[in-house]
Amino acid sequence: KWIVVDCGVSFGGPDLPGIELIMANPEFLEENADDVLALILTHSHEDHYGAVLDLWPVFDKPVYATPFTAAMLAAKRAGDGIVENVGIPDHLDPGAEEADMYWGKIVGEWGDFKATVSADYTKMGGVPVPIQVVDSIQIVRDYFANSVLNGGDTIPITGDPLFRYENYADPLPQKIVQKGVQFTLEYRLSDNLTAKAIGASRSYRRDDTNNYGPNNLRGLVSTGANTPPVLRSFSGWYGFLERFQTQSQKTMEVQILGEYDQINFVLGGFYFDEDARDFGTTRLPFFISSTLASDVIQLRDYSVKSKSKAAFAQVDYRPDFLGGIVELTGGIRYTKDTRDFQQVTPIVRSLPLSGDNWSYILGANIDVSDDIMVYGRYSTGYRAGGFN
Repeated sequence: KWIVVDCGVSFGGPDLPGIELIMANPEFLEENADDVLALILTHSHEDHYGAVLDLWPVFDKPVYATPFTAAMLAAKRAGDGIVENVGIPDHLDPGAEEADMYWGKIVGEWGDFKATVSADYTKMGGVPVPIQVVDSIQIVRDYFANSVLNGGDTIPITGDPLFRYENYADPLPQKIVQKGVQFTLEYRLSDNLTAKAIGASRSYRRDDTNNYGPNNLRGLVSTGANTPPVLRSFSGWYGFLERFQTQSQKTMEVQILGEYDQINFVLGGFYFDEDARDFGTTRLPFFISSTLASDVIQLRDYSVKSKSKAAFAQVDYRPDFLGGIVELTGGIRYTKDTRDFQQVTPIVRSLPLSGDNWSYILGANIDVSDDIMVYGRYSTGYRAGGFN
């Protein structure tokens, strides 16, 4: 007999272009459907319950979950889209957010020179949704029931969207700033040759706080001290560094394009540079029993630096001796990537990576008539800066 634990989804990344959702193959369960007894959902994260509505109905077997996870699943069944709390004013909605976005573009042409430059700036801010304890498993309720005895406050459990904990430290606003500039420059060197440059720069920064719950819940931990298993401090823009994410990217591609009677070609080079950092603290209890927990404290601080360089060439050749109806294509590209992971905490370690790749393309087009073209192509590909 089988009891299934969780039924979630994963999400496609750069290595799976065009793939949005990834689900488990249910073939084994379908073949053994008579022996499947039930599904147990541990919690309501997408990677644990996101595929239930897609994969589980065929089994017609019970699903066991906490009331909160069950409510989330019911809301998911109700339909797609953004859920808005229409019962309270917008300025009281804990998820309210303001965003200011600016965008501009300039296109110019001066003789043999053409330029397109665009830029954007976005600033977002708001109060993140605070953690309200609307449901918990029994061991959590039993553990925090002793909070007052340990010098703390009571654990409030509520489903009221306007309820505010008296002992809850009000969250400070989250701030996100992202900006970028992109350009394409083109200059006609002669009747047959054109130089082209395509570049972009983009940056992102996010500052916020970790608001895990009420501010003064206390419990007995394995070290023997009565410490608050949930702590809160301030983020980078407010005096103390608690949680921030930064990322910057720069890319540049240069091309020389040629157009002749029988031959068209492009020669070029590509450069990509990326710096990213993620810093944050996590402090949460791991429950050993209804009276004892392990106070898990972890500081996360790591950075990633990536560089990619490439050179490429492609030629299209339409020879006269074949009557001008056949076009042959050949191209090659060499890419060199480096990526350096640096982790400061919780363990100091690094992971430098490097790799290179040769990609090529071979093809032929045949104009059989004015209305019919036959073509064949064989190619390989590689996403610069995307390896992991």
